[in-house]
Amino acid sequence: MRLLEAITRISSYTDNPEYQRVLRHHADMILQDSRDGLSQEQDLKNVQKRYQALIKSL
Repeated sequence: MRLLEAITRISSYTDNPEYQRVLRHHADMILQDSRDGLSQEQDLKNVQKRYQALIKSL
């Protein structure tokens, strides 16, 4: 969750499409790993919420 928050913060400092693509790629990997590895539904919902916030900021 904290990684997604950090990526969201970092994304606010760049307009470069390539950098944004890389940040999105990392966020996608975090989301997928969370789907595969988190056993608590609420934790997954929190990750998904932060992921959506990141996508909106890109």
